[in-house]
Amino acid sequence: MRFRALASALLLLCLVSAAFSQDKPLTGWKYSFTAKPLGEEWADPGFTKLSDGVKDPSKSAILSGGTIAVDIDLTRPCHLSKLVAQVHRHNDNYKLQKLSVEALQAGQYVTVGENTSGFWGPTEQRAFALEVPLDVSTDRLRVVFSSASIVSIQEIELFG
Repeated sequence: MRFRALASALLLLCLVSAAFSQDKPLTGWKYSFTAKPLGEEWADPGFTKLSDGVKDPSKSAILSGGTIAVDIDLTRPCHLSKLVAQVHRHNDNYKLQKLSVEALQAGQYVTVGENTSGFWGPTEQRAFALEVPLDVSTDRLRVVFSSASIVSIQEIELFG
């Protein structure tokens, strides 16, 4: 009986510890980009679509121009542990080679992480959550989508 109580207490302690060690989502950041939208319905004139919590492909910001850079202002120095970009492949014309994350360090952007599991050839999967592990402190990021021509972004999530 004592053993079960002790085991239960240890299990509860482990669960509570794991819950507190989880990465916390960062909020309050702002972003911008200069890429042109595929059309007016896919535009993001108020720069809100990528951080509004909506992951519906019909609400995407679809940007054209090949390599697309999204500049993020964290508004204060933060330590980041990962970035997750929610992207959608509406058809096989959407091709993504890789996703890179750059941090402003000593006045220059330096690559601090990347995910090369994009999509190029035919795929059955249409929704992708591309995660980039990070271990960086900065107040500005640049997220670079290396694509053939267009990319559909639902959300960018930052954790630290």
